[in-house]
Amino acid sequence: EADGPVSLERAVATANRIQDESKSSVARSLGMVLQAEQVGIATLQKMYEQDEQLGRISEDVEDIKANIARSKKLVGQLARGAARDRCIQMLCVLIAVAIMVMITLAVTNKDGGELNVPDPVRQVGRQEPS
Repeated sequence: EADGPVSLERAVATANRIQDESKSSVARSLGMVLQAEQVGIATLQKMYEQDEQLGRISEDVEDIKANIARSKKLVGQLARGAARDRCIQMLCVLIAVAIMVMITLAVTNKDGGELNVPDPVRQVGRQEPS
């Protein structure tokens, strides 16, 4: 019978040891769960920040696209304006040349009297040098 109480004490000691080990294991597992939860929270926060940053980048890209489209339109308008100005400049030069040719023809009486030029201009061509 001496073995009976000793074996009961051993059983209780073994049970206590196993229970303590289980408590330690549960505590370690709980610590790892809390640590994983913190990592998850930090990851979610970082993802939220990156999502906001991507949203801002997307808005900036849209602004840039709008600015490029507006710039293309303005460059086209400037190019058309410059071409029109050149056309107008060339037209003015041609008109001035035509007027000078008509005056020269009228002054030298080589127009056959058909150009509508004021008489004083025709008279300049008829005057003899003194």
